[in-house]
Amino acid sequence: PEQNKTLYMGERVQFQSDMGREGSGFIAVDVKAPAAVVWECLLDFYSYPETMPTIRDMQMFTNTHLAQDYYAETAVDREKYEDG
Repeated sequence: PEQNKTLYMGERVQFQSDMGREGSGFIAVDVKAPAAVVWECLLDFYSYPETMPTIRDMQMFTNTHLAQDYYAETAVDREKYEDG
């Protein structure tokens, strides 16, 4: 409906919920680039604060304790992640 019309016009569709200091959201936009380039950008998590002004910081965590909340997770070492 309206969101499809917005995307068709070349504009982004955005939704965000605010829960105090944290929140969630999504943005949908058509990108004219090869899929490999898009994935490379999406997976470059540590560049998010530089490329998306609404993100102030980024910390990646393991996903080894999915039955527990995120406080049980271990932070991923940035240097080890970037080395592959």
